[in-house]
Amino acid sequence: MDALHFSTDIWSSAVVVVGLIGVKLAAWYPGLAFLQKADAVAALIVAGIVIAISSKLGMAAIHALMDGTPHGVTEKIQAAVESIEGVCDCHSIRVRHSGPNYFVDMHVSMEGEQTLSAAHEIADKVESLVRETLPGADVTVHAEQKHGACDTQ
Repeated sequence: MDALHFSTDIWSSAVVVVGLIGVKLAAWYPGLAFLQKADAVAALIVAGIVIAISSKLGMAAIHALMDGTPHGVTEKIQAAVESIEGVCDCHSIRVRHSGPNYFVDMHVSMEGEQTLSAAHEIADKVESLVRETLPGADVTVHAEQKHGACDTQ
């Protein structure tokens, strides 16, 4: 955000300086009388910059307050998890963002005839793969039993 503030200050200052130069040129050269209102035009442009940046910052704040996540993360997680051998289906994925951390909850269907140890190993692989997508994420996997073999494997 500091880079955004810095660039906004530069652009706003540049527009104001150009407006003031325009007014001074109008005073020096009567043929450029249309530049007498250059400072007013500059003020309108600065107001537009402020409105645009405020809207951008406001939308970012709303996105954060609504536990927004980066676009496509849920689909990326689902595709990665469903590529793991032994996973039949991955659904009900919820990704929540709080401060610098992500919290991921998901349901994973696995073959029902395997041992608890094998199912736990698959769940560990799922957690590791999700953490590769969202480093440091707190991942909760709810394992569900699918009767019979997976259709997609």
